[in-house]
Amino acid sequence: MGYIELVTPALDTDIYNLMFFTDLNGKLLICTFNCTKKDMEEWTPVAKEIMNSLEVK
Repeated sequence: MGYIELVTPALDTDIYNLMFFTDLNGKLLICTFNCTKKDMEEWTPVAKEIMNSLEVK
């Protein structure tokens, strides 16, 4: 699994984005999570728990 974390500008705030991806039966599976930059401290650990809980069989 790979992942990308970045903060991007929006009209009135900045957005934290976590995108993670893996191979699933020869196809690309992409999952995304985002929240406002001001909420990053609260939500980044939750987003990483979600990412780490993914099981592909």
